[in-house]
Amino acid sequence: MNNVAKITLLSVSVEKNNHVGQKDDWGYIAIVNSTDLTANIETDIDVSSGKVNFDLRIREKDKVPDIGLSTMSLNYNQIKNSIQKITVNVTENRGPYSGNVADIVFTFSIK
Repeated sequence: MNNVAKITLLSVSVEKNNHVGQKDDWGYIAIVNSTDLTANIETDIDVSSGKVNFDLRIREKDKVPDIGLSTMSLNYNQIKNSIQKITVNVTENRGPYSGNVADIVFTFSIK
């Protein structure tokens, strides 16, 4: 078994904002198996455990930011040579749209 996967964060996109922030109001962190990923840079990730662990965070650039978090663990052999899309939900925390949910999609290439 090859113990190294090549993983690329292809994009982070707002699929639905539903009055939660603006399209370009977001900062993100994508961590895979304890390694920070930078968009569009293929990164070698140790998968000797057989798992790919995603820790995804999205934060609105605002005085009172809306924040979304998602963690997920997937079996590497089931997702290798694929494109994986993971949606992170962010809930509006105040104002007239309080409770509305935005969907932010992280797209990864897994090799």
